[in-house]
Amino acid sequence: MSRFCVAEGTMITLKDKTRKPIEEIIIGEELLVFDLETLQKSQKYNILIKMSTNDFRGIFQDSVVKNIWTNTSEKYYLINNKLKITGDHILLANRDDRYYWTKVEKLEIGDLLFTELNIFEYIKSIEIVNDKIDVYNLEVNNYYNYFANSYLIHNGAPCTACGNACGSSGGNVLLKFSDQFGIGGLSASIGSGTSVQLSSSSWTTFSGVSSGAHTVSLVSGNGDLVDAEVDFTSSPSSNFSSQPAVDFNASPRNSEFNFTVTAFDVNIIINIAS
Repeated sequence: MSRFCVAEGTMITLKDKTRKPIEEIIIGEELLVFDLETLQKSQKYNILIKMSTNDFRGIFQDSVVKNIWTNTSEKYYLINNKLKITGDHILLANRDDRYYWTKVEKLEIGDLLFTELNIFEYIKSIEIVNDKIDVYNLEVNNYYNYFANSYLIHNGAPCTACGNACGSSGGNVLLKFSDQFGIGGLSASIGSGTSVQLSSSSWTTFSGVSSGAHTVSLVSGNGDLVDAEVDFTSSPSSNFSSQPAVDFNASPRNSEFNFTVTAFDVNIIINIAS
């Protein structure tokens, strides 16, 4: 469940700039997002609300839905008579030429919100509504935001979506591979789990992996074991697909490698070796 949410019926902007109600969004769907280059990308609630900049720069990107949460709320905020959102959700605002992520409940008339039209729109009305509604939230890979009824809002994360602080209960493991030698596919399993076909173009998520050490077993599309060099990171604020933090070389002629799960996601790129 999530306590940072938008109402059922909220229109989410897809990669092709069409829209779909949030309750119809599925995991793996590609959304329009914004790569804000002048603020650190983070899933950590306490970091987000402390950041600001006077320099607004970024580009539109697309990113994949990784998790979906649903809940009910007894109260919500109605912004400009079109966005129904809970008071503790975070969105991007501009006040006095300062750009920052902030809670909805701290917005004021006259603040500006960033939209999918690449412009900022004034807040002309804020209404608090005491009414029970169904609400939803999404988690999006890499950029951690999406557009809801045209406004840029921050996404949910496993450690904030349920209202709990990040602890040591575990995290998600995301795998992707680089097929430079045409092995025709790669499957992976974590520990004694089920083997799953990986993609070379998008992340495959193993959800809720417990904290501690794990072994990933790799098998090629034709059933052969493979050699692999592995790049991985467990920093929640990194762009994992382009900024691997640490190189890890699997043992020669060994199709397994070990890693440790923390409270944060572990993203792993598997480079098939010759």
